[in-house]
Amino acid sequence: MKKLLTILIGTLLMIFGCKPENDFVIGVQLDQTQLRLSVGETGTAVLTATVLPETAAGRDISWQTTDDAIVFVTPTGNNTAEVRAVGAGTAAVSVTTQEGGFTAVCAVTVEAPLSAIRLNIDRLYLPEGKSQVLTVSRVGNNPEEPLPDVRWRSGNEAVAVVNDDGTVTASNEGETQIEASVVTREGETLTAVCHVTVTATGATETPGDLVYAVMFDSDAVDAAVGDRLSPKITVYPPEAAERLILTADEGLTVYGVGNVTVDRLGVSRLTAAVDGITDTLTVTAVSFEGPEFRAVTALPLPTEENKALSYRLTLTDTALSGRLKAALASTDVFPFDLTAPNAESVADEAFAGVAGLKSVRLEKAVTAGSSAFAGCTGLTSIEAPLLAQAGEALFQGCSALTAVRFPELAVTGTAIFGGCTALRETELGVSAVSSFLDLFGGSFPEALYVKLPKVTSVESNAFAGCDWITGLELPAAETVKELAFSGCSSLEKLLLGVKRIYFEESYGRIEYFSNYFADIPASLTELSFPRLERVGVNGFAWNRRLRKIDLPEVKEISYNAFSECVSLTDVNCPKVEILNEEAFKGCHMLRDIDCSRVTSVGSRAFEDCYDLKHLLFSSLQELQGDYAFSGCKNLLLEFPGATLIDFRFFSASNDNDFYSKNFSLTIRLPEPAQGAFYIAVTDQSKEYLLNFNTLYLHESQEKGVKDLTWQQRTWKQIFFVDDNGNVVP
Repeated sequence: MKKLLTILIGTLLMIFGCKPENDFVIGVQLDQTQLRLSVGETGTAVLTATVLPETAAGRDISWQTTDDAIVFVTPTGNNTAEVRAVGAGTAAVSVTTQEGGFTAVCAVTVEAPLSAIRLNIDRLYLPEGKSQVLTVSRVGNNPEEPLPDVRWRSGNEAVAVVNDDGTVTASNEGETQIEASVVTREGETLTAVCHVTVTATGATETPGDLVYAVMFDSDAVDAAVGDRLSPKITVYPPEAAERLILTADEGLTVYGVGNVTVDRLGVSRLTAAVDGITDTLTVTAVSFEGPEFRAVTALPLPTEENKALSYRLTLTDTALSGRLKAALASTDVFPFDLTAPNAESVADEAFAGVAGLKSVRLEKAVTAGSSAFAGCTGLTSIEAPLLAQAGEALFQGCSALTAVRFPELAVTGTAIFGGCTALRETELGVSAVSSFLDLFGGSFPEALYVKLPKVTSVESNAFAGCDWITGLELPAAETVKELAFSGCSSLEKLLLGVKRIYFEESYGRIEYFSNYFADIPASLTELSFPRLERVGVNGFAWNRRLRKIDLPEVKEISYNAFSECVSLTDVNCPKVEILNEEAFKGCHMLRDIDCSRVTSVGSRAFEDCYDLKHLLFSSLQELQGDYAFSGCKNLLLEFPGATLIDFRFFSASNDNDFYSKNFSLTIRLPEPAQGAFYIAVTDQSKEYLLNFNTLYLHESQEKGVKDLTWQQRTWKQIFFVDDNGNVVP
């Protein structure tokens, strides 16, 4: 019901040309809804998701596949994912929004390219006048897919002939070959041959005495460790099947003629033989199937062929113990993926030293013991959405691990990420941070983006010395203590959920975010404070790299708050009401800011903001604040509700008199208000007015302007307009 209501609201907003106030998610789309791929080097495609509306704040998405044995999905960033064909069949790839749970689906069909064909009989003995039907099948994956048209040919029709359905008829004693051929979609011709021996009528030999075919129903199969196989074997003549013998490589165990068990990972071969006529079935064990004890003896064979495979380990146990370590430690060069859908815990050192472990999916795991994955140098990713407790050195030495997302992780031991030098992004569910350095045990990544959505308190020096953190999100942080970010010299993006920040009593009661106490790094380029109400004195002054700041709830910007932030271009503060002295002084690159609710502007608030283009002060009535726009050029100012104008509001200071000769303003003042409206000029002997290009006033104000006796007016043109805005001659 909630999702239906969301869709209805979003639809109505689109119909009436509006958008939701909070830009919530109303859907998701994929650029492709159907894909057809082939297994092989070219069997990849890229899907792109679009979260609707495109301005939505919650844009997090997740990707899934219904069968990772057919297609494997890898997120590649920017709402895209790579889809790779693994095996023949059909699967669905879906993307789901975190907000609202909206889903879009792409149907994927994977075809195995036709690489070879085979005949059901490769050697045939027939007496004169007898017939036998030959059939053609594809080799390898997707054996049930229809074949292209088959062409038949006899090497010597005087010995045997073959018709269009594959029926071979013996003509005269002798030997020949029957050839079947098909042409693939790629234009390649594939052939299979049956050698035919025709015996004379009345010959002493009978076909039943000669074995002319022993064949498995396929050339190769994939299996899991612990599987029991019952391969179909065809023997010609059928009565010779009683002499069938099966033998197997190490890794397979034969129980009688009909049953074979898979004992270990890797490639093994099963051979069927009757009187010297043989056929071979290749068995590739690519995955483990639990329970855990099956994996203890299931080691891959050390061959180059095995190294090229990507194995899967599926454990059905509810607890993963250290017994796996010894069994899997020798798989260093054999990469495999681990899935444990039922495991609720991982014991100490359960997978320690297993360098072949490539990825881990723990859907129900709540706890992981100390060093559970330590030394897994091949581990690149892990999913454990319910993990709440992690032991010490959990990922110690996992040098290939790139991303970790544990949204419920509340308790952590020390050095859980020690040696994780490739780590680039992490999300943890802890609620407080005293020392983030403790999680890394003295060895740190080169660059890390950190998300801590549940942290409510950031202690003193919590991130001190973390000069490798590039981004930090703390949306629930209510308190931040002094020097919290000291030494974070690489920090570029910071999001904090503070409303007010209180420091030690010796500093007094601080109700704003202060640069001095929190030690804001000079490296910051983007800041976001979704709940902050006031920016304090010198809050971000002299942050010369700061480009973007989001202050959606701020109502007051204090003295010198952004002074000399020379790179600042984007400020979002739609609710700001008070701009104190020098609030944005020297922000040379600032072009626009929402001043619609501003009721007070302090002296030099926008001094030397060279790139300012247009400001609308809808709520400002008294234009007071010396030199507020001194040094601004080509700036359009609008004051539709002004009732008092002090021209020092636009004047240049003596120190900036140079700019008064080169910079100019265009000012739009209101029509006469219902109440009093007047122009005031103060300290006339000391002030220098800026060079106004144009000043528009209502015709009723003409007398007041003409009566001004100050001779230092330097505006170029003054026009008076009537009630309709037309210039009065």
